Amino acid sequence: MSSRSKWVYIIGTLLALLLCAAVIMSVLIALGRIRIVDPPDSDFEIDLDRPDIDDPPEDDSGGAGGTPGGGTGEFPGGGGGTGGSGGGTGEDTEDPGWDDVQFPSSGSGGTGGIPGGGTGEIPGGGTGDGSIDWGDNLLPGGGGIGSDYPILNTDGTIGAPDGGAGDAGSSGGGLVDAGQAIVALTVRADASARVYFRYMSFGNYSGQAWGSAPIVTMTTDGYGMTYLPSYRLSGGQWNRMEMEIIVYGKQYLQPYYALTGEGKNATVQTNDCVSVGDTSLPYELVCYDYDFLRDGLPAAELTGTIAKAEQLYRSYVYTNYLDVPNSTMQVLGEIIAQQGWSANDKDVIAEIAQYVQSVARYQTDYDRALDREEDVVAAFLTQYREGVCQHFASAATLLYRALGIPARYVIGYVGDTKAGQYVNILAQNAHAWVEVYVDGLGWVNVEVTGTSASSSWGDSEVTGLPIELSSESASRAYNGEPLRGEVRLTGGSLLPGHTLTIGRQTQLTEVGKTANLFGDVRILDANGKDVTYLYAVLKSYGTLSVYARGVKLTTGSATKSYDGTPLVCRQYTLTDLCSGHRAVVVLSGTRTEIGRSENGVASVTIYDEKGNDVTKNYSIEFEFGTLRVR
Repeated sequence: MSSRSKWVYIIGTLLALLLCAAVIMSVLIALGRIRIVDPPDSDFEIDLDRPDIDDPPEDDSGGAGGTPGGGTGEFPGGGGGTGGSGGGTGEDTEDPGWDDVQFPSSGSGGTGGIPGGGTGEIPGGGTGDGSIDWGDNLLPGGGGIGSDYPILNTDGTIGAPDGGAGDAGSSGGGLVDAGQAIVALTVRADASARVYFRYMSFGNYSGQAWGSAPIVTMTTDGYGMTYLPSYRLSGGQWNRMEMEIIVYGKQYLQPYYALTGEGKNATVQTNDCVSVGDTSLPYELVCYDYDFLRDGLPAAELTGTIAKAEQLYRSYVYTNYLDVPNSTMQVLGEIIAQQGWSANDKDVIAEIAQYVQSVARYQTDYDRALDREEDVVAAFLTQYREGVCQHFASAATLLYRALGIPARYVIGYVGDTKAGQYVNILAQNAHAWVEVYVDGLGWVNVEVTGTSASSSWGDSEVTGLPIELSSESASRAYNGEPLRGEVRLTGGSLLPGHTLTIGRQTQLTEVGKTANLFGDVRILDANGKDVTYLYAVLKSYGTLSVYARGVKLTTGSATKSYDGTPLVCRQYTLTDLCSGHRAVVVLSGTRTEIGRSENGVASVTIYDEKGNDVTKNYSIEFEFGTLRVR
């Protein structure tokens, strides 16, 4: 090869490599993944990702609910016609941490029955594998409800389901309260306050729904950007609230303005969109009792690396949370001009909230045609002027954005705590509101729903003769049998002739730890009539713990004279296995040359009487025999 040809070959090869690198980079950019680690002079990192938020973590939903009928049913929220499919057949799974009737954890809806027209065995009116027998207490308004209920609707649609009234909504239709209400979470705080429990925020508005938002994982000292206000509030004299939270389901709920570095069993949030964490045990947090509209901007400012992180994150927020469709912008622009709002007005956030609250009427029985409009927000503000929290929050979010103020639509629960008391926050307290980004502070929650809605948020406290039920704590070594703890009446007393019954409650079989929850509390009079409604039942929960069962594995010993063949001994003893359990032990010891060595173990697998691998529930102590060749 000539010298010229050699250089042509080398240059051509380099160009080909560069082209391949460009193609790979284009693919990465197209996937929407960007990572910037350790910016100069800082100790924080940012990670941008765009997952499918429509399928949040740990959500084994049972599928869409059926279509409610059109007639008038025996129960409100459903209609009298036949419901459609409830989501197919669910897997008959058992979650020992939430094995509870009042607070179900698994089982999908089967074929929808007749919502509103009769009684169904499970939510949805039909029967499906893994179903939970609800008797005739609760029926959703059409179709089945997936597992891990109560559960917030995460698809971003705006409006209550056709089956009945609702705010942030449950799938399959509005809930019907025909006896007991479904509890979404229980909260005990040391102060009385209205608390917003955040689950998820959304991205851009499409006309009828909110799309998923890109998740940003950006941390300072391991804490995500939702903690920015807490850093700034720490410099002032703000009231602190100690709070215990019990969530009945797998959607982790984070109250606003949680302090960093304080809490028990709580999960630190590292992303800025979806609250993620373990709900298998009650968790404790300390939060600031702060409301931006009520309390104003904190005097203290962010400093150091926290301030640098906020500036970097602020740039990202302004890029991603100002989008408004052109058609909607025309309507919003006219409203902004009429009201004379300016982004430079320090009171404009409150003024927009007040406007949205007053421009429309909160009405659960609103005209459902609104939700089928091409632009729901524009129609809500100019024509219908009534709706539920999703309409109010959507309208306010876009008004803020139209004015150049970053905002996003959020779902979760809202409830009023009572100092020193356990308060049940019901599934009907699912709610939608707005988060506004305040420069130098971070995301703050803003209530924009009409005031007539607030009366329903305080309905979580049941009135009646107060009694307290407590489940005991219990622990033991694993034995293959369920561990249960008794439920006792520890406060108050029943009326003469009344008896107390407790339905299914938590049980724990395998190694682990969980709250000893219980539900389906019923009080009967002397004639067997259900008189539970006469009582206000306060619950406190103990803890169930199962620790590993200790067993001892001893391998055999053997001796022989050297003959050039390996010496092995396959004998062993394994003591203290549970009754009916068996072990498969593979020994690894071998000795050919003169000398001695341990008769080791390659693997141990322990099976229960049903053939399930339960090795993880054992703690194995080893004693090795000796192989000796003389």
